[in-house]
Amino acid sequence: MTRSHARTGHWDGIYRHNYEIITGSKALKVVFDGKKANGVLFVSTGSNSISNARLVKARKEVVIAAGTIHTPQILQASGVGPKPLLDAAGIPVVVDLPGVGQNFQDRM
Repeated sequence: MTRSHARTGHWDGIYRHNYEIITGSKALKVVFDGKKANGVLFVSTGSNSISNARLVKARKEVVIAAGTIHTPQILQASGVGPKPLLDAAGIPVVVDLPGVGQNFQDRM
């Protein structure tokens, strides 16, 4: 059996107490306690206002799978990335990781 749609792998037939998908939302940043990720701050699609943000806490881990462009964007907004870039944007550095967001190539 081949799966070609995310719905069949991540929505249909999955009923677990520790698994929930929140649709119609946009992740703003990962929340850290020291260097340990412990939550995600997000808003409803169409709103980027931090005042409308909600926080989801994680007990064990935070997994980010937002695609080629948005995963590095979320990490950098969270303070994970090249220190000079984060400093220039006024984002407190959690982890100086120079490779985040680098070497992106638009293949046309």
